[in-house]
Amino acid sequence: MTLPQELLDNILDNLCDDLESLKHCALAYSLLRATSQRIQFRRVVLGPAPSGRPTPCFRFFVLLTESPHISLHVKSLVIMDRKPFSWHTWPKTIPWIVTEQTLPLLLAKLTPNLTAFHMHTRSPWGRIAETRALHAALLHVLASPKLSYLQFKDVSPPASSILLAPGLRGLLLSNAELLEDCRSHTPAGASRAIHRIGLMGKHLDWITSPQCPLDWRLLRKLRVSSDHTKPHTKALQLVLDRCAQSLTEFEFFPAHPLSLPRPLPSLSLSKSAVLRRLCVYLVCGQEQDKTVVDWFVPLLDSLDPAAPIMLVTIHFEAWDYAGTMGDRYDWTAFDECLTRVVERRWARVLFRCAGSGTYPTAGEFPQLWTTGRLHIEKSSEELDELQYAAF
Repeated sequence: MTLPQELLDNILDNLCDDLESLKHCALAYSLLRATSQRIQFRRVVLGPAPSGRPTPCFRFFVLLTESPHISLHVKSLVIMDRKPFSWHTWPKTIPWIVTEQTLPLLLAKLTPNLTAFHMHTRSPWGRIAETRALHAALLHVLASPKLSYLQFKDVSPPASSILLAPGLRGLLLSNAELLEDCRSHTPAGASRAIHRIGLMGKHLDWITSPQCPLDWRLLRKLRVSSDHTKPHTKALQLVLDRCAQSLTEFEFFPAHPLSLPRPLPSLSLSKSAVLRRLCVYLVCGQEQDKTVVDWFVPLLDSLDPAAPIMLVTIHFEAWDYAGTMGDRYDWTAFDECLTRVVERRWARVLFRCAGSGTYPTAGEFPQLWTTGRLHIEKSSEELDELQYAAF
C-alpha cells in the first residue's frame, strides 16, 4: 500500500520536532529491512491466544502467505499450549495445537529450513496421532535432514519418532516419557552422533541399551533430572565415564525443591578430563544441608586435577521451600572444598538463589570469598524453568 505524498508530507511536518517518535519510526523501518528480518524471524514462538481471538499460529500463517520469503529466515520454531512456567494459567488455556487447522499448513512451509523444533503441550501423543494432518506434518518436521535440535515438554512422543532426523545433534526431554512400546523400535540407518542431551534419570537405561541408536560417546553437554524413586546411578555413571573425553558441561538436578530429601546418587567425575562447567540444583534446609554437603563435596573432590573446570554453578532453592526453621548449618566443609577447586583451576563459583527464603551468604564461605571468585545473585528461575531451558 502506498500513501499519498500529501499525507506523508503532513506526517513528516508533525514529526520533525518529535525526536522520540522519529527514533521509533527509524527502528520500525530498520526491522522491515531484509537484514533485520533474518534476525527478527530466526526464532518464532507460537503460544496460546486470549479466548475469542485468532491464535498467533493463524496470524503468522497469514503473514507467511502474504510474505513467503519470511519462511526462509525461520530456523527455530516453538509451539506451546500455554505461556511457559505459568501453572496457574494452564486451566484457562485452550489447547490450540490439536485443533488449529493452519498449524499443519504452517509446518509444511517452515520444515525445509528448520534446524530446531520445540513442542510444549499436554495433549497426549495419541490424540495428536488421531489428527492425521497434524501428525503427518510433525513426522515430516522430525524427519527433516536439516533438523539438528529437538525439545519436548509435557508431551510423550514415541522414541522412533524423535529419532527420525538423520542430523539430530541435540535432544531435550522435560517431564516427558518415551513410550514403552516404541523403545525397541529404532529407525533404519546409521546411529546418530548426539552432542547435547537432556533427559530424566529413567531414560538413562534406554540410551545405554543396545537398542538405542544414539551414539553419545562424543557427548559434549549432559543434563539429567534424577527421579525420586530410583536414581539410576549406575546408568548415569556409565554415561559419564564413556563420554569422559568429550563432555564439557554437566548439569544435574537431584530432586524437586518441594520434595522431601532423598538419598542422592554417589557420582564420580574422576574420568571427565575436559569438563569445563558443572551445574547442580540443590535443596537447602536444616535437615537437607548435611545431605547436600555429604553428596556434593565428594563429587567436587572427584574432579580430575587436570580438568579445565572454569565455572561451578549452584542453584540454591529457598530454605523456606524446604519447610525448615532453626539454626543455620555449618558450611565449613563445603567452603574448603569449593576453595580447593577454584585455587587449583582458576575457576569461578556462582551461587544462584531462587525464591524468597534464606540462602547461604558470603560470610558462611570465608575462604572462598577471599579468593574473589565467588559470585552470589538472585535468580527468578525455578527448577521447571531450568530443566526446560534450551541449551
